[in-house]
Amino acid sequence: MMINYIFMKRETYSEDYDTVRLSYPLELDNKCFVCGNDVKYQYSDDGKLVHTLKGEVNQVVNLYSCSNKNCAMSKIVFNPSPRFDYSDRHFGADVFRFISNEFLLFSAKPSQIIKRLNYYHQLDISIDTVRRMYEDVLKLKSKKIDERTKEIVQ
Repeated sequence: MMINYIFMKRETYSEDYDTVRLSYPLELDNKCFVCGNDVKYQYSDDGKLVHTLKGEVNQVVNLYSCSNKNCAMSKIVFNPSPRFDYSDRHFGADVFRFISNEFLLFSAKPSQIIKRLNYYHQLDISIDTVRRMYEDVLKLKSKKIDERTKEIVQ
């Protein structure tokens, strides 16, 4: 397994961040969620530094494929474990939730959100990133409204 560490972007052990390796979810018992056959470990990604409210996390994802050659999941690598990051970005899902709550519950503006993130969590984040997350919240909210409207009409 040492070969996994040779190609990583970052050292596995550092005082600047924690490294968390995301294995296959225990509740799936190493079974493919499509066909139920065993999955087999293929390799790990090279890690990704994620900025969370609690500090930096080097997220390393173990990737698997289905052992059943007839299953579509045998032709790709995957890991259904929840990630620290949201939407393949470099900030944690907890940061996205914080920004969502600030926006939806307190009607906070991006500049106010940045001040709170800096003060309460010592998190450095650009106004453009907060605006992008702000827009993602609006998209998610409008999608929920569209789904609700569809239910009402039917």
